[in-house]
Amino acid sequence: MIPGKRTFYGVSRKRLLLGVLALLFYGGAVLAFGSMMEEPSVSVFLSGTYPEKEQAEEIVKTLEQTEAETSACFYWDGGMTTLTEPDYGRSAQVMAAGILGDGSLYDKRIRGFWEKDKEGCIIDGDTAWKLFGTREAEGRQLVYGEKTYQVRQVLPWKQRMILIRPEKEETVYTRVFLKNERLQDSKTAEQFLMAYGLNGMVVDSGFLMSTARMLLLIFPGIVLGALFLKANQERRLCRGEKGALWMWTGASVLIVAAAAVLLWKKLEIPQEWIPSRWSDFQFWSDKFRQLEEKVRLFLMLPKTVGQAETILEFVKCAGCSMCSALIGLLALLWKR
Repeated sequence: MIPGKRTFYGVSRKRLLLGVLALLFYGGAVLAFGSMMEEPSVSVFLSGTYPEKEQAEEIVKTLEQTEAETSACFYWDGGMTTLTEPDYGRSAQVMAAGILGDGSLYDKRIRGFWEKDKEGCIIDGDTAWKLFGTREAEGRQLVYGEKTYQVRQVLPWKQRMILIRPEKEETVYTRVFLKNERLQDSKTAEQFLMAYGLNGMVVDSGFLMSTARMLLLIFPGIVLGALFLKANQERRLCRGEKGALWMWTGASVLIVAAAAVLLWKKLEIPQEWIPSRWSDFQFWSDKFRQLEEKVRLFLMLPKTVGQAETILEFVKCAGCSMCSALIGLLALLWKR
């Protein structure tokens, strides 16, 4: 066996294995990105004045009666509590939370938990398993505080939690979820707060989706760049062969076109990031300062279960994307 031949095929196998490994990591990144949930509403942390149950109900009723374009869901944080299964006495430590209004604004997977349902609750799968020995716990009963609730739905939340519709008049809501199909997020919150004399700040995870989308472009960019360099290299070697020259030139053009289409379709630039005057050099520094503040607030303030799940999937997506890019580069740079 020729030594050079053995070495060549040996390196080819290694490059192939590295390429397959890079594709596997990239597939994991795509799956993680697909599991990231876009928030179904605008999340606003209230400050200064917090509406009690009566005021929150009045706001929700006003929005419904006037057929306003904005819908709202108020959120109450109940802290840690203990749930008990009444028949066998099994218990579980969970986070308690309450909502008033359209529950799908808190989590779009919520169904069958009507606004006037004071006897029902929603729990996560782990809590259902610990209390009832099964995750198919719809219709089962549990005790929270001094009241018995019936499980309406079990959701695959990543933290132990019970969601109810609070009855106490002194319940204070510290957060509100807003939705308006026609207006931007910040504009929706600004108009809502102004209309009802409230103060607050918008905190969302939209930047995680944008960042993950950009990270997913790295590996395809490396592949397209390598193909473009290869096509150019072959085109330069086609001296006097017009057919081959045109073929490799066409391949180079197609690769550039594919890269342009990929950027056009997948790289989204929010309208608010486009300056009205290109001579406004302060625009970008202000925007990055606002983004830094938004990220800081998002990381500092309490998360909904949906936001917590999005963070976990973002970490998986980012990690797999970077691994696929690094392994892909290693495969391309591997010397024969």
